[in-house]
Amino acid sequence: MMFGLRGTFRYVECGGCGYLRLLDVPSDLARHYPESYYSFRDVCMPRDSGTARAIRRVRSAIALRMPTPTVEWLVRSGALPGLFRWTAGVALRTSSAVADIGSGNGQILRFFERNGFSKLVGFDPYLTGDRVVGRGIRLHRAELGEIPDRNDLVMVHHAFEHMPDPVRTMTSLARLVSPRGALLIRTPVADSWAWRHYGVNWVQLDAPRHLHVHTARSIQHLATRSGLRICRSFRDSTGFQFWGSELCARDLALREYETRLSEVFSAEELEEFARRARELNAADTGDSACFVLRRAG
Repeated sequence: MMFGLRGTFRYVECGGCGYLRLLDVPSDLARHYPESYYSFRDVCMPRDSGTARAIRRVRSAIALRMPTPTVEWLVRSGALPGLFRWTAGVALRTSSAVADIGSGNGQILRFFERNGFSKLVGFDPYLTGDRVVGRGIRLHRAELGEIPDRNDLVMVHHAFEHMPDPVRTMTSLARLVSPRGALLIRTPVADSWAWRHYGVNWVQLDAPRHLHVHTARSIQHLATRSGLRICRSFRDSTGFQFWGSELCARDLALREYETRLSEVFSAEELEEFARRARELNAADTGDSACFVLRRAG
């Protein structure tokens, strides 16, 4: 329903941990990632002066050393950008090597760059070719097995669910992380209110791109098998779980209506969706989660 193709696909659900796996995997997944796919869109970033960049670099250096609870509070209050919630407690520096797997057009890396990070690289098998964006951020068309290791932070933002064979994928991701580094995975989760409520109309199924939809328990199983441990996790869902699923339930294509939500929902409804998302996150039942993992021991 992202592009309104209205195909039918089957998932199997694990009776033990609730993990979902797509059974009908298309032989050619590339055609389901057209240039209009959201992660490939060009992003216009504000032009900053050298002074503004220097101030952000200093702010970032300070924020990276703050205790996690302090960072959480500052992000919630709007004093720090949301990316610092991902890096809290990871012991990064602005000079740390950061790799984004499934980077798309490098949008997230450019937010890191804007906040003072300098060693940034992205990898995505669905890019049309290698390119450079921002101030020297290199994006490479590459499969997981072609990515160099020893990164201080390996990020997988809503890409893990697109990758085949979760056990092998998690093991490969663990290989990319330096001994003292961290792996950050943000992914939809089926142990959520939205999956229980919307069922097949849950927008985060996103068939057939989401080959696997995990739960906190299935991520824990994968981490243990891959020699990793979860050192921190939290829910980070948004109002998308409501309005996206409501569009699917009404047989409306997301790409057609995502910029015309006012034709379907009132401003009050959209505000209510955002408020309810915050409540679900606080109750650990939001439909998207962030996991920070390190090597076990």
